[in-house]
Amino acid sequence: FASSLGAAAFAFFELAADSLSPPPPALAATARFSRITIGIGRPGLPVVRRAADYLPTIEQGLADVELSGRRFDLCLYNAGMDPFERCGIGGRRGMTVELLAEREETVFAWCSASGLPVAFVLAGGYTSAGFSQAELVNLHRLTLDAAVRHAASIIQ
Repeated sequence: FASSLGAAAFAFFELAADSLSPPPPALAATARFSRITIGIGRPGLPVVRRAADYLPTIEQGLADVELSGRRFDLCLYNAGMDPFERCGIGGRRGMTVELLAEREETVFAWCSASGLPVAFVLAGGYTSAGFSQAELVNLHRLTLDAAVRHAASIIQ
């Protein structure tokens, strides 16, 4: 795997409640690499304590990447849904469906405007008595919907 990366440059966006693992060592060691990780609870990460700060923090991270002048070949996006306010693990008050939809739109629009293809995973989100599996699936559909809306411009 590592030898096939060559001189590729990757942007790794991890937007979840916590950063659960580092990027794959082969990726971090052999590729030009930049990471935006925004959590809502783990020390050492850019932490968002209020829902009102979530999108501005993401937008600032994207702006910082833009200002760095770095160009990438691919965005690897961990689209975590565990920040959702009714998620049993990681949920934060005020992290609504609408806010997460706007997050997805922001990330995919930025990638589209940058001409950057995206590989993403549907991550996080944990069912509980007050948060059903169907509701979790609908949250993950936010990611898919945003990806589809921006796919044509990313692929061209």
